[in-house]
Amino acid sequence: QHLNDTGVTGSSTNNTLNPSNAVFVKLGSLSSACNLSGISGGEDGRFLILYNPTTNTFNDLTIKHDDSNATAANRIYTTTGADVVVDARGSVMFIYDAEADRWVVISVNP
Repeated sequence: QHLNDTGVTGSSTNNTLNPSNAVFVKLGSLSSACNLSGISGGEDGRFLILYNPTTNTFNDLTIKHDDSNATAANRIYTTTGADVVVDARGSVMFIYDAEADRWVVISVNP
């Protein structure tokens, strides 16, 4: 399923994405650079693709590594252990790991 998300807009510094039942989420137009601290709805083995369609190169999306601003089960592990930036027209793929109780970044395409 596809979801056009309007909740993550860049107006808040720490956002939690609610993808509902979608596998592909296209963010609404970011008004500024913003952080993604968490993603709700994690189930073991669930895949999620997130696309940042903005054309403004200043409106990047930063995926926060294990950020305490999100509930533990909604937090994200990056492959580097550091924050990851998704540039304009970039995408990121996640899988949920129930043993770690975290979303895990498996691919970033800036």
